[in-house]
Amino acid sequence: MRYCKKCDKYYDNEDYRCPVCHSIMYETDGEINPNSTGAKQPDEDQIQYREVPDYLVWSILSTIFCCTIGGIVSIVYSVQANTKKQDGKYQEAENLANKAKNWLIFNVVAGLVAAVIAVIGTQINR
Repeated sequence: MRYCKKCDKYYDNEDYRCPVCHSIMYETDGEINPNSTGAKQPDEDQIQYREVPDYLVWSILSTIFCCTIGGIVSIVYSVQANTKKQDGKYQEAENLANKAKNWLIFNVVAGLVAAVIAVIGTQINR
């Protein structure tokens, strides 16, 4: 169990940052009293920063080379995922990154389908 002094709340999650105010939370060893000897602040090297991909470069490339509208949506989700990751909201960042990835895949598939249709269309008109 972790305790946030700024919010004065307890959380059962394993993150070292408070999900509300993003300040560093204290370990309480299961005790509810934050002033007890069990409440201690983690060392900076103990704080785990999860790596969340944001797919921004791939989104920009797919916007240029494939479908513009789907690429723009993918870029928006990528930027939002990057912002949430920097704020320490890793779960929200992962959700937004997954949306960016899904739009990226849709964008590439739509671009490939359009290219195949264009090639077939030019072959039929000959």
